[in-house]
Amino acid sequence: MTALEHTMHYTLSADEFAARDETGPSHRIVIDVEDRGGATWVRFSQFGELPEGEPDRAKAGMESYFDSLGQFLDEWKASLP
Repeated sequence: MTALEHTMHYTLSADEFAARDETGPSHRIVIDVEDRGGATWVRFSQFGELPEGEPDRAKAGMESYFDSLGQFLDEWKASLP
């Protein structure tokens, strides 16, 4: 199994994102990838505090995360020789 692990800092503001203040609270993201004989198994785990009443925003954030990751990987793959 291969794992990708990183931290994620939340913001809804493009200006905050541009400032990249990474000293605040963050979540730990772990993505496990495993070859299962002709298929690939992927597990996404997120560890951190989730404010009460935020599950819908968290779900939307995870979907956005994977959309962005997919776009990055597509661009990376296109850049390979």
